[in-house]
Amino acid sequence: MKRIAPLLFPLLVVLFCVNTASSQSVQFESVVKNNFPRSLIFTLDVTAPVDIEDVTLRYSISGLGRARGSPVSFTPARSVLAEVEVLTRGSDVSVPVGTTFTYFWSVTLVDGTEVVSDEVSFVFLPPGNEWVAVENSIASIYFYGNRLQLAQKLLDAATQTYEAIGRQLLKTGLDAGTVGVVLFSTENEMLEALPGRNTSFDAQVYTCGVKVAANTLYVTDGACDPVDTLRHEFVHILTDAAGVGAFGRLPSWLDEGTAVFGQSDPGAGYISAFNIAVSFDRLIPFSEMATASAEAVQVNLFYGQSYAMVGFLVELGGEEKFAELFATIKAGNRYEDALELIYGFDLSGFESAFRKAFNLPDNVEATDILEEQKESAEEASSEEASAEEAVDLIDASVSSDTNDVSGLTIGFIVSGIVLALVAVVIFITNAVLNRRLAS
Repeated sequence: MKRIAPLLFPLLVVLFCVNTASSQSVQFESVVKNNFPRSLIFTLDVTAPVDIEDVTLRYSISGLGRARGSPVSFTPARSVLAEVEVLTRGSDVSVPVGTTFTYFWSVTLVDGTEVVSDEVSFVFLPPGNEWVAVENSIASIYFYGNRLQLAQKLLDAATQTYEAIGRQLLKTGLDAGTVGVVLFSTENEMLEALPGRNTSFDAQVYTCGVKVAANTLYVTDGACDPVDTLRHEFVHILTDAAGVGAFGRLPSWLDEGTAVFGQSDPGAGYISAFNIAVSFDRLIPFSEMATASAEAVQVNLFYGQSYAMVGFLVELGGEEKFAELFATIKAGNRYEDALELIYGFDLSGFESAFRKAFNLPDNVEATDILEEQKESAEEASSEEASAEEAVDLIDASVSSDTNDVSGLTIGFIVSGIVLALVAVVIFITNAVLNRRLAS
């Protein structure tokens, strides 16, 4: 077991550098403060025999690359105190814990001489706990508390997975070097270190573990089996190394199916969901398996079917052809083309062969049924359109008749009013005449 002293922040490093060209000694004293999760603050106290004109922090992050930073304010002098903040969490940056920082300072003197400090490395981990590690050439397991036995099991699982899946099945190595595995004690602790993850499809995977970088995994000692979770996530690092290139991209079913294939137990939920789908002929069409389903109800089926598809290919062509499939995709071929190059069938042929292996009707028959359903729907749509046209004609006729009836009605009303007025006039005239006759 290795105690990770550099993980205790602030980290104080005193370095002495001698520039052989000028024979002038420059003393560096560096401190790193951990403001998890937002940033790391690098502070340098440097002295030189002559004025220092420039100070630069140069650093690299495992799996992410190299960068540099300069102090916000700087005044040339023989003794300089400089500070550089490196963001680890922001709108466009996310440095996962478990990654290794390697850095050194570069100072330029007034005479143009550049002097650099020694290089220092440390592992970026949340503060507040005394982190320790067990490690070998394959992985480093970072943990705290009384979990040495579990950490050792995780290290053994990483080594076994690398040999069985990486070396034997995929014929690949670790492109990004030793894999860092951070063992969290709770799900909430892991989620705090896991920014920007909100896909419902992966929700149940997050609670157990997740690959966060090319060489970094998170695992939680929670409800799931942390050892098999590590196997699953470790395989994702291996599939990336074997099949992802400048132009090569893996379909989700191949990536996830291989990850489940690497588990010691694929999981009863995945297997039962697949078996039920086979029983009712409700498998997900292969054309829809390139990307993971966004429907939470199909998560188990997606994983179970992906696992079955990978198992079918491994059994059909053996480990050699399966490794060739990944290598062909990494070379820049579309995965559908790679299937045909390696196995002799395209995606539709793969689906037909797969369905036949599970005693399901060929997907060509299913296509014929879909075409018949489409034709029936088109005929029904045509009949509906004819019916709508007939209704429109009837509506137009009724509308015309209604207008005619409205005109007649108005005529009758006007005539009635005129007759009533005439009757009133006659009545009044008679009344006036009767009065005159009576007088």
